[in-house]
Amino acid sequence: MRVILCILAVALGSPAVRAARAAPAGRVTAATEDAERGAQRRRSRRAPAIEHTRVREQIWNYPVPLFLTLREDLQPIAVQLFYRARGESDYQSLLFAPWPTGGWYAEIPCSTAQPTRWEYYVVVWGAGNEELATEASARRPHRVEMKQRVDRPPLRPDGTWVESCNPDGTTPVRLPDCPPGMVCDGRECRACTVSEECAPGEECLAGCCQLSPTPAPAPAVEEASEPAGVFLRLGAGIGAGVIHGIINEWNWYEDPLRPGEFLPGPDGVVEYFDPGTQLVLAGAVVRLELGWFPIPELSVSLLGRVSFPFGDEFPWLVQARGTWWFRLGDDHRLGAFVGAGAGRLAHRLRRVSFVQLNEFSGAMICPPDTRARCQTFAPYWRSSGWGVAGAGLQYLYLFTHWFGLGAELALDAAFPDFSFNMDLAASAHFAF
Repeated sequence: MRVILCILAVALGSPAVRAARAAPAGRVTAATEDAERGAQRRRSRRAPAIEHTRVREQIWNYPVPLFLTLREDLQPIAVQLFYRARGESDYQSLLFAPWPTGGWYAEIPCSTAQPTRWEYYVVVWGAGNEELATEASARRPHRVEMKQRVDRPPLRPDGTWVESCNPDGTTPVRLPDCPPGMVCDGRECRACTVSEECAPGEECLAGCCQLSPTPAPAPAVEEASEPAGVFLRLGAGIGAGVIHGIINEWNWYEDPLRPGEFLPGPDGVVEYFDPGTQLVLAGAVVRLELGWFPIPELSVSLLGRVSFPFGDEFPWLVQARGTWWFRLGDDHRLGAFVGAGAGRLAHRLRRVSFVQLNEFSGAMICPPDTRARCQTFAPYWRSSGWGVAGAGLQYLYLFTHWFGLGAELALDAAFPDFSFNMDLAASAHFAF
């Protein structure tokens, strides 16, 4: 009994026990809260549900390989790929297949009409038909640009190249849309983990025994060269301008002393009404531009412009341009240009009337009881220019690499017969 009491005394008198007995209850509560916060932080640092390196570009006329892994705690019944071409409203779908070494694999297949962009997203389904996780979404899908030249094309998980599409638009090896148990080309796809489980001449690909594909050669990557980049742009719109100065018009009024002979007016002898500075129309405008892209950001071009109705003089313009292009998105371009050239611009003035006075008496020479006939011109076309300098903005939306639609605001100043002109036009863009 004495031995037991001694042991209890020593234990109760130890520093650890005394500190625990002396510690207030608040410290114990704080320690518990710290432990809970630490557990929450550890849970928040869990791996994402889907790990997937999105594919941003692929060589045109090739399937698009896609690979992803799922967090270990997910128990999916299926992993589904939704994809569509640019311009389509509805998605097509196929199932990912398990990859032999782990993960899930699928390919966006070939198409009879190969698009210039694919859009895709992924949904992981649970046993209760619920969404366990998603990668991108139908409203905000990942985009894959299909290009003629790609520096680093995407590969399969084992580092092999995907095969190019057949001439009829079919996919040579249908891995992703033939999961185990599904019938492909009249044969049931048999599940496997290694190639030794398959029949002679077959390999275990994406968890399914399939005929051994011929190793695909690496897609040809073209050497960088100077692109031709030739384009043609046809546009139409409306023009307007600002003019200032004296209007010169022949045969303004008939000489009362010599019937049948008209005097030019206004002139330096008789007075007139000067319309001054005003906003005027140039009529409808047609523009044709032929150019070349030495680099993707810069284009040089030659522009031809005519407007109609022509008035008394044929309006024309030829202008050399340089345009610097800014990329606003995958398909949107904004260009700022400057140019110089030669031409004549014609503008339609508002109604203009002149009051002709006798240079000696100051009286009107065109009262109702006189033989002289004063004229009022409405409309009246005035030409200006010979030299033209311009600047402006262009917008271009590319539907494909060879066709797009755009709009343009062009500002031109004509001299020495001064006028300032503005053209607002829509255009169609063709690349060759």
